[in-house]
Amino acid sequence: MKTYKNPAELLDKILNTLCKNYNQPIHYEHLGKIVYDYQKADVDKNGEVTFEIPLKPEHDSVFINTLSYLNSEGLITTDKNYNISITASGFIKIKTKSFQSEIREKKVNNYLQRIAWIVTPLAALVTVGISVYKFFCGVV
Repeated sequence: MKTYKNPAELLDKILNTLCKNYNQPIHYEHLGKIVYDYQKADVDKNGEVTFEIPLKPEHDSVFINTLSYLNSEGLITTDKNYNISITASGFIKIKTKSFQSEIREKKVNNYLQRIAWIVTPLAALVTVGISVYKFFCGVV
């Protein structure tokens, strides 16, 4: 069974799973069991996949909150029977810039910004130092 320490990984896994079944909504319990890699599954007479193990409460609350966030962002839709499907925005989000790559990009940009904040004043100090040296030592 899979646990997610990184929330972005869970968001991406849900969108990727829904993306594979773009035209077919998935019930939230079934989606949760796919996302959390529940292994024991049975197929009943109607061809429905059922899982022996219920979704754990700690997974259920995190999963519901994650689905709520995706729904509020307009990336998924839910109906009154708790069937979930991906929207066009969700499809575009996962295919172009996933949550994990977006976070990775922001981290890289933060590091580059910090380097720029350090290098710029150092370059100014070196320039001032050279100018002062040339002024007082008479070097032209």
